[in-house]
Amino acid sequence: MEEIILKVMPDGTVKIQVSGVSGDECLELTEFIEKSLGTVVEREKTHEFNLPRIVDKTKGKYRIQMRGAGNDKQ
Repeated sequence: MEEIILKVMPDGTVKIQVSGVSGDECLELTEFIEKSLGTVVEREKTHEFNLPRIVDKTKGKYRIQMRGAGNDKQ
C-alpha cells in the first residue's frame, strides 16, 4: 500500500515521506503536494526508489497522514 507522510517541522518546513512505491512513482505521487507547498529544498531518495516498479491495478486509493500539531498519535 502506498503511504505519504507529511511532517510539519517547527520552522514551518514540511518533510514528505513516501513508502510502498518505487522509482519515479513517488515523485508522481507527491507532485501535487510539492506544487501546493512551494519550492523543494532537498530531496533524499530511499532504498525503495531503486527497486523495480510494480504495476498495481488497484491504484487510486492513497492514505495521507498529517503529523504534528496534535496529530502525532497513530
